[in-house]
Amino acid sequence: PLDDLMAHSNKLKAEGCRLETDLTELTAKFGTRSGPGQAGAGR
Repeated sequence: PLDDLMAHSNKLKAEGCRLETDLTELTAKFGTRSGPGQAGAGR
């Protein structure tokens, strides 16, 4: 059903946002040490 699909998609989106936040924090933590090339990766 469409409702299930929408709920699943929203859940995936929420998880994706959380992952992206974790990634950004990790990049901020370790990005200072690595070269400037990695800074743009987080966007």
